Amino acid sequence: MRRIESPFADLVAVDKRARRLDLVWRQARPEERVELDIVAEVMRSRFTHSRSALLSPPTRDEADGPLRLGRIHHGRQELGYLGLHKHELMQDALFTGRSGSGKSTACLNLMIKLIDQDVPWTVIEIKQGLSPKLGRGFYSALEDLEPDRAFVVYAGRERYPLADSVEAIGLAEICSELTS
Repeated sequence: MRRIESPFADLVAVDKRARRLDLVWRQARPEERVELDIVAEVMRSRFTHSRSALLSPPTRDEADGPLRLGRIHHGRQELGYLGLHKHELMQDALFTGRSGSGKSTACLNLMIKLIDQDVPWTVIEIKQGLSPKLGRGFYSALEDLEPDRAFVVYAGRERYPLADSVEAIGLAEICSELTS
């Protein structure tokens, strides 16, 4: 029987975490090894200064567009801007990430670009509970950004006006609203 070599075998001497990951990889079923293989490749590229990557970064021409959202970094090198063209805008977009990861900054940059290009857009704020309350920051942002529509998604089912051009709406109804 041929022994399969762990992707961490050559990293054990370089990083003590690789020893533990090597043991986990050896005990894992083949379908569980996929994510560990990716971790090994990332570690290897850091320790061997390999220029290979799981996904190659786009060229400057492929990535740039008039609606610039930010810069592309690959390793320690800045490769240019990430920008969109009007025809690349999806009907809907969702920004997710951990706290402090730049979601608000990316959204604000996109909103400013959309305003500059006269592209229609909608603001959606999500609140917990049955009686959503909005802070001054939300209303101030609405004044500055002037979206076409603004919704506050909350745990209830009723749809009702919260303020001028702002509606409280349940999750099921906002899904229907956005897909129609």
